[in-house]
Amino acid sequence: NQVTTATAYTPGNVYTGHLADNDDMDIYKFDVTIDGFTTINYNPSFAGSSINLANIDGDVQYTEDRIEFGQKAYRYFTPAGTYYLTVSAQDKEKAKGTYTFSTSTSGLTGVSLKKLKSGKSSGTRYINVTYSLNPDATGYQICYSLKKNFKQKNKYELVNSSTTNKLLITNKLKKKKTYYVRVRAYREYGNGKVCYSPWSNSKKITTKK
Repeated sequence: NQVTTATAYTPGNVYTGHLADNDDMDIYKFDVTIDGFTTINYNPSFAGSSINLANIDGDVQYTEDRIEFGQKAYRYFTPAGTYYLTVSAQDKEKAKGTYTFSTSTSGLTGVSLKKLKSGKSSGTRYINVTYSLNPDATGYQICYSLKKNFKQKNKYELVNSSTTNKLLITNKLKKKKTYYVRVRAYREYGNGKVCYSPWSNSKKITTKK
């Protein structure tokens, strides 16, 4: 009943536990290896229990209270790290008997770069970037470079909106130069920490004279 003696759990496996008068809390420890979303399938044979999922750093925590009996599925954002899952008897008169649970994790989904358009307005060259959306994202990061492999001199733009699907880049672009552009989604959590999805495939575009 303490994190120091938590039961090791292997994600993906179905585990059976038991709550009773003299054992009203179980704690499990497991690792999440990718930034993304963990689904907990929880199936108690009784009412009145609760579950709590928290990471070892203390900046991610989710709680479900007074759970009725039967199959439940809870989906949480979980950056990679070590987690503790606590199953407890919130209503100690009712929460007695067996329960099962399992977990599965999927990564933060990336987005695709859809279209690039170059232009010039009032002497300023620009690249208009259009990309797909991810409803689970906090926002998007666009990277552009004169290098195809993005190994050096990269520049970045941030879109602080999950529902905005375009960005106009106007930051001192050089004339008649080929730029390579890519995009990824990001998700903020905890104390201003950020997780990123994989980068999209890159596209190239040549700026105006």
